[in-house]
Amino acid sequence: MKYFLLSFLCFLCLSTLQATINGAHLKIEIENYEGKEVYLVKYVGDQAYIKDTLLAETSGQFIYKSEEKLKSGIYYIVIPPKNEFVEILLTEEEQQYTLQMDHTRLTEDREFVNAPQNSMLQNYRLFMEGKSDTHKSIVGTPKEGEEKPTLAEKQQNQLTALRKEVKTFQKELIEKHPQSLAATIIKTQIEPDYPDFDGNETERQQQKFWYTKAHFFEPFTSDSRLFSSNLFFQKVEQYFERYTAIQPDSINQSIDQVLGLVNNDEEAFRFYYLKFLNEYLQSSYVGMDAVVVHLVKHYMKKGKADFIAADKRKELIAKASRWETLLIGKTAPAFRSYHLDVEGTLLHKNEEDPNQRFKLSGLLDLHNLESPFTLLVFWSPTCGHCKKTMPELVKFHQEYKAKGLEVVAVCDKETEEYPGCAQAIKDWDAIHWINTVDPSNNFRFLFYVDETPKMFLLDHKKEILLKGNLKLDSLGPILEDFMKKYEAGER
Repeated sequence: MKYFLLSFLCFLCLSTLQATINGAHLKIEIENYEGKEVYLVKYVGDQAYIKDTLLAETSGQFIYKSEEKLKSGIYYIVIPPKNEFVEILLTEEEQQYTLQMDHTRLTEDREFVNAPQNSMLQNYRLFMEGKSDTHKSIVGTPKEGEEKPTLAEKQQNQLTALRKEVKTFQKELIEKHPQSLAATIIKTQIEPDYPDFDGNETERQQQKFWYTKAHFFEPFTSDSRLFSSNLFFQKVEQYFERYTAIQPDSINQSIDQVLGLVNNDEEAFRFYYLKFLNEYLQSSYVGMDAVVVHLVKHYMKKGKADFIAADKRKELIAKASRWETLLIGKTAPAFRSYHLDVEGTLLHKNEEDPNQRFKLSGLLDLHNLESPFTLLVFWSPTCGHCKKTMPELVKFHQEYKAKGLEVVAVCDKETEEYPGCAQAIKDWDAIHWINTVDPSNNFRFLFYVDETPKMFLLDHKKEILLKGNLKLDSLGPILEDFMKKYEAGER
């Protein structure tokens, strides 16, 4: 019996030891720190998550244990109450090591035991901090508002030598440890090796731009361990800011590139898909619904966004299907509405029979309206924005009518409220454009009118040029540009 018990205890000890070896075991030693806890933190995109709270086993000593290895990537030891942080790496090879540091000198005084990649990255950062100080000593630190001083030849030569020293150091580290996560991180911080470009200075700069864009994510394509990191998030933000035009086709291409990169990282794919979806659902830029349609059509409808609740997916798919018919460049839906007889309606607004309180004077087929440009406006007499915008639109129409702009205004009210539409038209002197109503309310579905005023600028073929709650002060120059192209036969 004793032999069996001893054997069983030995088995438990071996099992625990094996679990520790196969899993993660981090020992954090912080000198001059009396706190009772620190946090092991991981980023997903720009969102920080506490992976675990490490309680002090003895003064200044904290241990993290896990039977399974943690996902490779960048993590942080965060120290309350000021939330000071120290970056660490966890890789397939480095999951059991010790980090020793002094709370009073976190940046300089830190040492990794049994963690060569962490040590390599720590030494690299100390080297770069030293060279940053050297750079400041050469060029100085201009005060806020001061222009950068012109550097003397000696200073230029010193900077050239400094850049060469840094580049050589980076290159040697990468060549010694090409497969390491630390090397990948260093690669993301250096420019690519540019070929010799031809042409004048402007042409060379353009070639450099396109070369940088083509190779922007190169460090990540060969090492997928950073896709969830805030480092990758920062690179994605830079890519959209510097290398992505604010127009749907360019944005969709960049989205596809990022989602294609992180496709096999479930955590990262979920984050970036939701980031893009939410961002462009709320975008204030005209035409960004095309990005939402792209995200729904090419990902959600293909089962790649099932992490979103089923009812929400159903709602978004239905919306995107309707939005797709209204994208800029599409032909406006076939739409018919009735001319509102403003004077006749006001004359009969007090009739007892509600159906006699308004007068219509014929049917308008939008696609049969001959006009170089049509501004289709859905409005309401009780809408605060409409009360401000519609009188301004009257003046706008007077300015551009002779140049080829027609306005078709559709009041969004039900039949019993048509007298209110007529009164507003009279008060705003909006009788010089085409005033219509739609008793069937088809316009709400056809043009997705969920708020007013909502406008669609159409060309002579009734293709959508612009849409939304358009600002008239910025619409004028855009319309004039379209008119010039129309006159020149470009459209």
